[in-house]
Amino acid sequence: DYIELVKVRRNDADNLGKFEDVFKNNLYSYLAANPNKTVTTNDIDRYFSDAADKEKRPVALQGVEKSFQLVLIDRFKNEISTALAYAGKENGIVSYKLAKELLPVLTIVAERREKFVGSDAKLVETIEDAFEELETGISNGDMSIAENAKNSLFESIKEVYFLSVCYEMEGISNNRQTNKSKAMEKLLEAKLFFELIAEDTESIKAENIRQVLAQPLNEIDLKKLKSMLYDAYPALKARYDTENRSIPVIS
Repeated sequence: DYIELVKVRRNDADNLGKFEDVFKNNLYSYLAANPNKTVTTNDIDRYFSDAADKEKRPVALQGVEKSFQLVLIDRFKNEISTALAYAGKENGIVSYKLAKELLPVLTIVAERREKFVGSDAKLVETIEDAFEELETGISNGDMSIAENAKNSLFESIKEVYFLSVCYEMEGISNNRQTNKSKAMEKLLEAKLFFELIAEDTESIKAENIRQVLAQPLNEIDLKKLKSMLYDAYPALKARYDTENRSIPVIS
């Protein structure tokens, strides 16, 4: 599973064969059978090919891990939608249970983003409360409760991954003059995380942000990118661009 993959990458980074085995056993066949709009098997093959070069390995393996995360969050959303479509029926319960198995992927990231912006964001609490509400709605066939819970969960995903893009932007800012490899990792993560929220804004704004993220590392105007993100997600700007804090902090 995803947690096992992360442990292997972080605790045994030089054992490339073990990492590849864990990944392919858990995701590769799923990805081949369930095409993802952002991540393809060709992308994964390219990451593993790059990882054969030790200098490229940190960025490449980060790409594998975060691609795995992206696919699982997409599946989490799909299972919730299916659970809602079949609320009160056996198919709905099955999809709910599958979504519940994937929930830790989201809450782990939410915990990290709380450390980034402060526990007052209550990201994990909001997600867990909404998931309990989803179970109530699906079990009882109450579409109103289930729909509200789904909307809350999807809004939380948008918030968590908006903050994830911001977090990686700070990483780029802090590292691109002193640690290019680390900055390249952060840039790749920002690109992948953004794809999880791209559909939550106007397509032209999403495309403009993609174009900035596609620029060479040293040419990216992070202050401009921050402004573009806030313009694309005004409700999150209202929450995170205040007198008390404005994230990401760009030096």
